[in-house]
Order: sequence, then C-alpha cells, then structure tokens
Amino acid sequence: MTRIYHGDHTAHLRQQLKDRALYFAAGTGVAVCAAMANWFVVSLLDGHGRLAAVLWGLNIAIGLIAVSGLAVTAALYLIYLWRRPELDAAGAEVVGEAYARLHAARKDDQH
Repeated sequence: MTRIYHGDHTAHLRQQLKDRALYFAAGTGVAVCAAMANWFVVSLLDGHGRLAAVLWGLNIAIGLIAVSGLAVTAALYLIYLWRRPELDAAGAEVVGEAYARLHAARKDDQH
C-alpha cells in the first residue's frame, strides 16, 4: 500500500502573518482607545495646553505605526499568496529528500 504525504509546508508562514495581523490590530484598538481618552482629556482642558498636543501627537504616532504595520502585513500576505506554490514545492522537496534518506538508512540497517 502506498502512503501519500499531504504536508502543509507553509503553515508556519500563515501563522506568522496571522500573529502580525492580530498584533497590529490590537495596536489599532489601543490607538482608538487612546483617541477617546484624548478627547476626554482635551474636553477637560478646553483644548488648550501642551499636554493635549503631546497626547494627540502620541496618539497619532501609535495609530500610524499600527496602521502601517497592518498595511505591511497585508503586502506580505499578498506576496505569500503569489509565492505559495513555489514555497510548497520547495517544502515538499525537502521533506521528500529527508524521507528518502531515512528509507535508505533503514534499508542499510536491514542488510
């Protein structure tokens, strides 16, 4: 009976992309919460003061980092989709070579 290997050679890449997306989505959520907190603080300060300007600057920086991280992750996902067949083939080749070496070693041990 022939055994068929159905490996998923790019699962680790998808997991990394998923983790990045969740990380930057959480950063976007933090930026939105910070914007709401800034709005509250600025309303208490009547829109004046250096504290309000610093808070808004910090919030904008957090938001830009989070959104640009999501954009880079989306670009990496598109590159992954474009190269997936090539990556799967390379992974299958490596696994096939490893199984061939293992099989050859077992054959030598039996003789």
